[in-house]
Amino acid sequence: MYESARALMNWNPAFQDVFLYYRNRTKNPLGGMQAKIAVACKAIRVFYVVLQTGCDFDEEKFRRDIIRPEAA
Repeated sequence: MYESARALMNWNPAFQDVFLYYRNRTKNPLGGMQAKIAVACKAIRVFYVVLQTGCDFDEEKFRRDIIRPEAA
């Protein structure tokens, strides 16, 4: 899981945004490894939905699902 999350964060800006959100959120920020595991779990959920429904991965929708501190 760790390696897949690391690769996703290197090659996909949307997953990198999720990682940075988990690391820098004001309420309960995660440590580095915790944030990477959280990104890996989120990736598994995204992959499952994409494979089950056949829909394309939408980076904009994925980014909107992040609760931004300034919007909360």
